Amino acid sequence: MFTVEEISLMKMYSGLQPNHHALISSLKNVMPQFTDEEQEMKDLTGGVIRKLTAMNDKTFSGINFSIALDEEVPEE
Repeated sequence: MFTVEEISLMKMYSGLQPNHHALISSLKNVMPQFTDEEQEMKDLTGGVIRKLTAMNDKTFSGINFSIALDEEVPEE
């Protein structure tokens, strides 16, 4: 249903305890901040918003956020 990139995006904007409706709101709020050069991110975010809006809370609770790409901490 979601790609690893989509799950990573959702994890980035969902905080520690993902909430279906709060996540949709957060993603909608970030959309206007994307520049023309960030069209790929804007498209990805728009697709995630559409998918999240189409699902119910029970389906959302089944999303496995552990497959998200975690940022690597640079070594010093």
